[in-house]
Amino acid sequence: MTYDPMFPVTYSILDPAALLEEVRRSYPLPEPLEYRRLYLGVNDTYFLAAAGTPLILRAYRAQSRPPPRVAFELDLIERLVTTGVPVARPIHRSDGRYSTTLAAPEGGRELVLFEFAPGGPPLRDETAAERYGGALAALHTALDGLEPTPAAPMLDLRALLDCPLEQLTSVLTHRPADLAFLAEMADLVRSYVEANAAFLDWGACHGDFQWKNAHVDDAGTVTVFDLDGAGFGWRAHDLAVFRPLSGDAAIWSGFLRGYTRKRTLSQADLAAVPYFEAAIRLWSLGFFLEHRDSTAWGSDAVNDALFNREVALLRRWWPRLTAR
Repeated sequence: MTYDPMFPVTYSILDPAALLEEVRRSYPLPEPLEYRRLYLGVNDTYFLAAAGTPLILRAYRAQSRPPPRVAFELDLIERLVTTGVPVARPIHRSDGRYSTTLAAPEGGRELVLFEFAPGGPPLRDETAAERYGGALAALHTALDGLEPTPAAPMLDLRALLDCPLEQLTSVLTHRPADLAFLAEMADLVRSYVEANAAFLDWGACHGDFQWKNAHVDDAGTVTVFDLDGAGFGWRAHDLAVFRPLSGDAAIWSGFLRGYTRKRTLSQADLAAVPYFEAAIRLWSLGFFLEHRDSTAWGSDAVNDALFNREVALLRRWWPRLTAR
């Protein structure tokens, strides 16, 4: 019996000792180096400490995060740095570059070392929400005027609605009523966005502006990180990511207060938030399906229990959209 030299690989787990040696070769960091794997997922993230200084190391997926996509993220971060927005910055290698391409079995994987955002996760209260709102407003203002590049993801209706529905159609054949409901909701969102597109703020977005993707230090400064999901879309989408479907009214009010103190928010953008909340739930289902065979949660996590929860959530949300 003969074998191919390398069996096809979708996703590899990188050897910790080899990663540390790669970091030592590539970056002028003081010893000792300490290592801890934080999580494996769409990308793999590691905590490093160089002589006690905390750092974050990220290994991007070969298929979903090719070099141009990673370069787009790093370019956005550079823009934020130059405009004074607190953001976790990438660290230059000894040769001046930001990324290293690792020859993994599934293909080249980009490796980038970042500063650790000062502070830590805040107490999720109205004060912190106000600071987060101000941070997102500053980010949007800093990214105003940028034009999409070929590598820039588009957070448009195809990405938010069409692609997820295409994926769901193949797995919800046993739930025709739910599939029809999701398609109807997508049509409602599409109709609203298309009818109001001329009045909605469009530009470069963070893409995943959640509590967990920023830290707050003792002075109250919010430092943003994880722009892996960044792209060009409607800014109301970024606001909708922060506001969960079952969100707290006081926290949302604080967030809006912080945002509007630094940037104008039109009534059209504010009214669009619930529609983008629905779109995000639909997108999330497609995201789980897309990555179910190549991430830490596995295919068993994408099951009827997940669909039951998400569809029930959207059905409760439906009256708020149809009443507008």
